[in-house]
Amino acid sequence: MLTLEAMSAERTVEELLTDFPYLEDPDIREALASLKAMKSGSRVVMRFLIDMNLTPRWVQYLRSAGYEAIHWSSVGPLSAPRVRQGQPHL
Repeated sequence: MLTLEAMSAERTVEELLTDFPYLEDPDIREALASLKAMKSGSRVVMRFLIDMNLTPRWVQYLRSAGYEAIHWSSVGPLSAPRVRQGQPHL
C-alpha cells in the first residue's frame, strides 16, 4: 500500500512507479502535489468516489466529516470506461 510516509521519503516518481506498478504517473504526481500542499499548511480537498461494493451510506458519513463524496451508482453504469479529469469523454 502506498502511504504518505513512503511518498514523503523523497523518492522519485519513477521509484514509486516501480514499487507500485498498479498506479499511473498522473496518480502519483497528483498525490505528491497534495502532500506538498499539506506540508505547506494549505487546505487539501479530499474527494471520494465510493465503489459499488460499498454501501451508499458511506457518502453520508464522509460528507458529515467534511469530505466530498459520491457513490458510483449515482455516477454511471458498472461498464463505464475510466476517464481521467481533463480527458475528453468518449
